[in-house]
Amino acid sequence: MNPASARPVVGAAAVLVLAATAAPALAGPVHRAAQVEYIDSLVLPAATEHEEVPFGGISGIDHLGDGTFVAISDDRSQHAPARTYDLALEYDEVGFLGDGLTITGTTALQRADGSAFPTGSVDPESVRWDARTGHVLWSDEGDAAALLPPALRESTREGELVREYAIPEEFLPVRDRSGTQVSGVRPNAAFESLTLSPQGNHLSFLTEAALVQDGPVAGPLTSSPVRLTTLNRHNGTVLSQWVYEVSPFQDAAGPGDRGAVELLQISRHEFLVLERQYSEGANRIQLYLASTRGAEDVRGTPALDGSERVMSKTLVADLEVVDVHPDNVEALSWGPDLADGSRSVVLVADDNFSSVSGGSQRTTVHLLRVDAL
Repeated sequence: MNPASARPVVGAAAVLVLAATAAPALAGPVHRAAQVEYIDSLVLPAATEHEEVPFGGISGIDHLGDGTFVAISDDRSQHAPARTYDLALEYDEVGFLGDGLTITGTTALQRADGSAFPTGSVDPESVRWDARTGHVLWSDEGDAAALLPPALRESTREGELVREYAIPEEFLPVRDRSGTQVSGVRPNAAFESLTLSPQGNHLSFLTEAALVQDGPVAGPLTSSPVRLTTLNRHNGTVLSQWVYEVSPFQDAAGPGDRGAVELLQISRHEFLVLERQYSEGANRIQLYLASTRGAEDVRGTPALDGSERVMSKTLVADLEVVDVHPDNVEALSWGPDLADGSRSVVLVADDNFSSVSGGSQRTTVHLLRVDAL
């Protein structure tokens, strides 16, 4: 076992949640149960590097097969050019093995002309690997404060840009004559989540918080209606758009924020949604099983009015249940099947390059086991 790994205090595997019913007041129950168990955590040393490139800011991760993964940094080309990393994770049904994580490569992401993204021109957040093409699809939050729109791109594994998808108009940040933003994604709350359908034909994304015209950000008594949008993977056509409600703050000690930070599609109707809450120096990490069954397709709607039938959601995992410090989890991926046939799930916390400024955040990898999904 890696000396930096954190073990649960209740045995080798701690059951986080056994879920069978949907949260109240949401449309349509989720019709499957899921048992999620915490297995292990791995904390990387501060100032970890690969070939003199800092390793950090991990905001997205996806499984390539055989225990290898691609991860994306949300570095805005400040510490090094915007990039992905190749990783190898070694673990079994008991926990991480040996060093647990090995960085095997670093790839700079390129613009259309083959150049690296200039400082401040990009904010990578999520990455998914397309097994059929070998390419990666990745999201860019942009910078709404500077009216830099979010983006969805496809690149080769060598970083070459293949294509950029057209972004639906409702997501583009717009200001009125007074300079007040009146529509579009909020600053630092845009395209945090990305997933491919099991067949690879559809690409779905979720904003971290509600669009300016759609409703508020999550608060102590307020949920935030965000749009889960599905595109045709090949031509970019919007196929559907559903409303997912980010939960209000839960047991928050003070002001902070809460949002949807990652997404995994399970079936035509069902998704895993990762919600992260930050308040007074503490992070709460919760995983929900959500369904579009019974929800209303709002594609083409310029602004939500609150009457929409929203997606149902069921809490299936809460890292507060076990004695583990989750830190700033932003990345979520399936991993290899475990020996008992259950699926492994990997979560990674973004260290925000904290060691550069003397902070305490670290890149932390959490390992879960999921049954019945």
